[in-house]
Amino acid sequence: MDPLFERRELMRTVHITAPNIQRNIQVSLLSQLRMKHEGICLPEGYVRDQSITVVDYSLGRVNLIKGGLDYTVKFQADMCMPHAGQVFKATVMLKSKIGLHAETAPLKVLLPRDLHLGNEMFESVQEKQEVEFEIVGARFQQGDDSIVVLGSLRSAVLNDTTVPKEITDLPSNAGEAADLTQAETGRKKVTVAAEHTREKKKKSIKPSGNTAVAPDI
Repeated sequence: MDPLFERRELMRTVHITAPNIQRNIQVSLLSQLRMKHEGICLPEGYVRDQSITVVDYSLGRVNLIKGGLDYTVKFQADMCMPHAGQVFKATVMLKSKIGLHAETAPLKVLLPRDLHLGNEMFESVQEKQEVEFEIVGARFQQGDDSIVVLGSLRSAVLNDTTVPKEITDLPSNAGEAADLTQAETGRKKVTVAAEHTREKKKKSIKPSGNTAVAPDI
């Protein structure tokens, strides 16, 4: 599982209107839970999309005010609830005077410049570079589609700028064919096919008065 998320068990009251009551009520319960709770923040944290599964539910109670039935449902979901001291990775999307702005869904991370004064590694980080950070604090409200995190830079992943060496010298001997192919990794590979020679054999016949030489085959 993604280190940002953990499997947690929650409980909610789910209201099912009369038109949605069916023999397999679990289908309606799951649909309501996913529609109302996935992709947003609950008091317990952010709920990942398509992660809710129903564990158990009570008998329906008639709701005379709304019309329909109320169920107490126990369910599991992948939750993101960052705590101070946790370490994660994110990609820097913007570098500003305030600091580094990074993202790794559902977290929007700010690494403030004030916490990294005199830090050469912090100054060398570029946009689109991956960084490792430690959470200092987090903030969100119920219904938000992301969690705002304040972090401290721990390390930066260096971008791979290595340029593959090109092969310019190819075999030029007669009878050798060079087959140059490009590998997926960017490296070039040369395959040399060996020269095939055809040997000529001569067949001779012992002389018996007249000497005859067999033609070349």
